[in-house]
Amino acid sequence: MTEKERQRFWSKVQFTANGCWLWTGSTDKDGYGDYRLKEGGRMFKAHHLAYEDLIGPIPSGKCVCHNCDNRACVQPEHFFIGTQTDNHADMCAKGRQPRGETHGNRKLTESEILNIRLLKQQGVPQRAIAKWFHVTESAISKHHQAKTLEAYSMILTIISPEGERWSMDTNEGGGKDALRWASEINPKALEAVRTLCERTPMPPPPTKAYLYRNIKTGWQAILSNP
Repeated sequence: MTEKERQRFWSKVQFTANGCWLWTGSTDKDGYGDYRLKEGGRMFKAHHLAYEDLIGPIPSGKCVCHNCDNRACVQPEHFFIGTQTDNHADMCAKGRQPRGETHGNRKLTESEILNIRLLKQQGVPQRAIAKWFHVTESAISKHHQAKTLEAYSMILTIISPEGERWSMDTNEGGGKDALRWASEINPKALEAVRTLCERTPMPPPPTKAYLYRNIKTGWQAILSNP
C-alpha cells in the first residue's frame, strides 16, 4: 500500500482496551472486514492487509487465522498463520461453526456480553457491534441496558438520606429486577440505582465496591461483592 492508502486503511481501525484493533469499515456476511484499494479497485480482507502491512507477505497456501474471538480484529499480534484445516479446527474449538451461532437472536455468551459493554462504553456504534457479534441491534441494546447487575452474585445496597438501608443479592434477579425493586422503595432510590448501572459497565473485582451518591437527594446506591 502507498502511504496515503495506509493512512486511509488505518483510519478505519479503532483501538480498544481489550487489545483488539476493531475494523470499523464494511464487513462481509461472516463479520470479516473488507477493504477496497483505490488503486486497481480490488477488494481485500482487512486482516490480510493488516498482516501484510505490519508483518509481511502471507505464505502461499496459508490462512491468516485469529487467536482472539473477534473476526473484525486486525491486530497482528492476534493472528497466527495456518492451513484451511487449522482455521476450521480453530473455528470449531471456539464454537464458531455455523450451527445457530450466526442467528440474529442467538444467545450471547457471558464473555461476549462483557465485551459488548466495554465497546459501548468506548463509544463504538451499536450497529457496528451488532455486525461484529452477528446479532440484531436490539440484542445489543438488551444486553447493555440494565444488565450490569445480572449474572454475578453481588450485593446491591440502597441507603436513604436518613440512613435506612435495603439490600438485595443481585444473583436472585437481573438488572431489571433490581430497578423494579428500587422503584418500589422510592423513585429517588431508582434514580440512584439506574445511575450506578450506567456508570458500572463491568462487574467490580473482589474487595472493590462501586458507589453512587446523588448529591441533590442524598440517596446512595452501592454495588459490592458478597
